Amino acid sequence: MKNIYLLVFRNLILILTLSFIACLSLCFVDSAAAEIKSTTVRDSIFPTNLTCEYCNNPLGIDVPHPRLSWGFANNDSNIRGQKQTAYQIIAASRLEYLEQGRGDLWDSGKIESEKQLHVVYQGKKIKSGQRVYWKVRVCDKDGEPSSWSKPASWSMGLLDQSDWKAKWIGLDQSKKIFRNGFQLSKWIWFPGGDPAKKTSPGTRYFRRTVVIPQDKKIKKASYLITADNRFVLYINGEKIGEGNSSSTDYKFDVTERLRMGNNTLAVAATNRGPEDNSAGLIGILQIEFQQGDSLLVPMDKQWRSFDKEIPGWKNIEFDDSCWFAAQEVGDCGIGPWGDISYTDTRTRLPARMLRRELSIAKKIKR
Repeated sequence: MKNIYLLVFRNLILILTLSFIACLSLCFVDSAAAEIKSTTVRDSIFPTNLTCEYCNNPLGIDVPHPRLSWGFANNDSNIRGQKQTAYQIIAASRLEYLEQGRGDLWDSGKIESEKQLHVVYQGKKIKSGQRVYWKVRVCDKDGEPSSWSKPASWSMGLLDQSDWKAKWIGLDQSKKIFRNGFQLSKWIWFPGGDPAKKTSPGTRYFRRTVVIPQDKKIKKASYLITADNRFVLYINGEKIGEGNSSSTDYKFDVTERLRMGNNTLAVAATNRGPEDNSAGLIGILQIEFQQGDSLLVPMDKQWRSFDKEIPGWKNIEFDDSCWFAAQEVGDCGIGPWGDISYTDTRTRLPARMLRRELSIAKKIKR
């Protein structure tokens, strides 16, 4: 019995000894693993947010030596006072060169500096339209290098005027810009001689009938008019307004003065003298319908004119068949009234809509 107890005791001691050794071994393994982990993650900082001239991967910049900037991320929150102590930039003409670590355009080498903003590119001269790929790595406060950043890029615009092969396109002629839309009208007067240069003083009378379609509803209508020297405007026998200066264009709202069917426009224009001075009348009726096109009624030779006032001449029912066709003195902008228009060489347009089709036969790379 004594021998049995001794054997059990020895086995128990052996088991305890083996268990202690096993636990001690596990502790050493855990400690070694922690050390490996500590030495593997050495990227305490990592460069991020690469920019060129304040932009991420800009296209078509015009700066021959652009400014490069970046930030960095602190990958270990336990390290206080982390900072950059050095940097290295490489720039390449092709992305594969950059991935191979070849800076065929520029390799700054290790630069001892904390600078992260506006580092000026100092590599080879870059051509118009050329694309540049670049990356950066930095050293932490202990001088240990980080991994390379993700690739960034920029492309150059056209640096010299001779690089431009395109041409400006658009309407390449100047045109007259007229105040208040007079461009469709003519200066008119009672026929005889050259009223733009000289004519006798007195009042001349002008009429025209305008038909408003029955299926059109007027949204807005206005009359633009001026005369040398004075005018009085009537519509359907009612006085609308008057003016007394050819250097001023007068605008009247006539929306409520027009009706469906026939409408009569009538103007009494007066040349106040002195003897043999210029005289003229110009105007246009502009009607905007609620649906459909607008209607423009300019002054031209379709107007009827007379040199004496006849009772009822302003009314719709008046018969003007014995009146004379108005004389077209000239286009808007002629002298001596040229100040109501001017030449605009910029060709003002409300919108420029341009398009071109092209066929692509090859696979697109970029």
